[in-house]
Amino acid sequence: MLDIKLIRKEREKIEAKIRTKEPHLDLSQILELDERIRDIKTQDDHLKAKRNDLSKQVGELKRQGKSADTLMEEVRGIS
Repeated sequence: MLDIKLIRKEREKIEAKIRTKEPHLDLSQILELDERIRDIKTQDDHLKAKRNDLSKQVGELKRQGKSADTLMEEVRGIS
């Protein structure tokens, strides 16, 4: 099995070697899926960071004795 990082880095070399056994194989679909996965993971990381920030704000508001209902709803929407 090939590591996706290696495929990204050495695409041409790997395609050339693979084509000796599978002439019709194309790595572009694999690389497209890999890019989509990385984009989704990035979006997930951004949402987690936002949720953590909002949760921190909720804690601050509660310590101050203020209502945090709207922020709590937003946090629930992210989770």
